[in-house]
Amino acid sequence: MTADLPTFDELVDLLRERLGMADALNLSEFHSFKKLMAHEAEANLIADNWYWEAFEELEANGHLNPASHKSDGLRCTCSTLG
Repeated sequence: MTADLPTFDELVDLLRERLGMADALNLSEFHSFKKLMAHEAEANLIADNWYWEAFEELEANGHLNPASHKSDGLRCTCSTLG
């Protein structure tokens, strides 16, 4: 019996939670999606384009600081709205 793969929305919720925790530890810096989701990437649960889609989803829902940005190819850095 195999476990169900997480949906896009479940992974975005996990990222949102991790961003909140990262901001709680250090609000003065932007956080890398790739670093926050490294475990899921290593487990092949997310594709490279997922980072872009997740950024757009969080941005569209107003969950990112306006200074958040995409950079370095697939690396997204951001912080949540405090």
